[in-house]
Amino acid sequence: MHMKQENQQLNIPNKVKQLRKSRGITQVDMAGLLGVTQSKISRLERGVIPITVDELAAIADVLDVPVYTLFQFDQAA
Repeated sequence: MHMKQENQQLNIPNKVKQLRKSRGITQVDMAGLLGVTQSKISRLERGVIPITVDELAAIADVLDVPVYTLFQFDQAA
């Protein structure tokens, strides 16, 4: 008996981007709220630079979500 296995992928940078966009927050706005540059937000969302634990907490606060939300798996297409 085979159970269908769905691919799941943890992609924190993409989750941050999705949540930011769904709330109508621009990268510029988020940068201002976090006290960083828009360039840094862009690099974080693209996964070019790592996100620190402190940054995750601050991002979750700006997005008004619990930190664990950023660790929830998305279904891969």
